[in-house]
Amino acid sequence: MPKYDDLGRNELDSPDDAWRRADILLDAHHKLAQTHHHQNDIPSYAIERLITDLMHYAHECNKGKAVDSGECVDFDHVIADARQQFIKEREAAPELHEPLLDPNSPQRDSKFDDMQNKMYSRQLGERNELNRKQEAELKNQGPSQALSQRHDQELTKLTGKFQEERERRTREYQEARRIREELEKDERTKALGLDNTPEEGEEHG
Repeated sequence: MPKYDDLGRNELDSPDDAWRRADILLDAHHKLAQTHHHQNDIPSYAIERLITDLMHYAHECNKGKAVDSGECVDFDHVIADARQQFIKEREAAPELHEPLLDPNSPQRDSKFDDMQNKMYSRQLGERNELNRKQEAELKNQGPSQALSQRHDQELTKLTGKFQEERERRTREYQEARRIREELEKDERTKALGLDNTPEEGEEHG
């Protein structure tokens, strides 16, 4: 029987049920948002897009509310709580702690993952800085249609900048990897050619 906390949330949800719900949610979000990439193509982008929309939702909910009123949605706090909930649920299901890997799927590129994580971390810092700036303006000036439109434009511009950077960095990384792999292949071919070269004194048949 599921246990619930004081907010009515499952204290220990099934990780298997949780990721399946997320998959359905991301698929619905992909269709509603009419995004170009499906979550199966670029999972990180699909998740980021959904989280970004939730940040928009929280921003709208917070309009006209004092930051320290207790009525505002503290998104950073929500994310921190979600991470703790995730850890509790994974630890409660040790047999699922390591996901099953598809032997036919390509191996992850740790260098690419590291590059992406650093870029996402920096971009998130920039976005949080913009959120803090906009929240301060909202608190000082009060809500207005003009301010809301400007904030939306600023966020749209920043989101577009981030997407452009991600696509450019991905292209550059993949091109550099392709060149590196071709060079390594050439080196292996040359090495095999040298290994197959008859040594001095060997008879030629």
